[in-house]
Amino acid sequence: MTGQPLEFERFSIFATTLLMNGVVFGPFFIMPFTIFSGFFLHYRDAPYVFRWLFHISFLKHGLVGLMISVYGMGRPKLICTD
Repeated sequence: MTGQPLEFERFSIFATTLLMNGVVFGPFFIMPFTIFSGFFLHYRDAPYVFRWLFHISFLKHGLVGLMISVYGMGRPKLICTD
């Protein structure tokens, strides 16, 4: 129908993945990235052995990118009339 090759292995992995597994195990896999994103635990407050986790946390890099795009790059101060 879409011209994609028929691959039984990929289809079977997709078909056998249960939604309940994602609901149960998803938070366990995302929680370390959330903790080491820099929002809950700062780099300077983390134990030395866990500091490497800050460098692999994709949420940390997303948070830094968001802050740079909103507040960085020479943005002037916003004037609030309220």
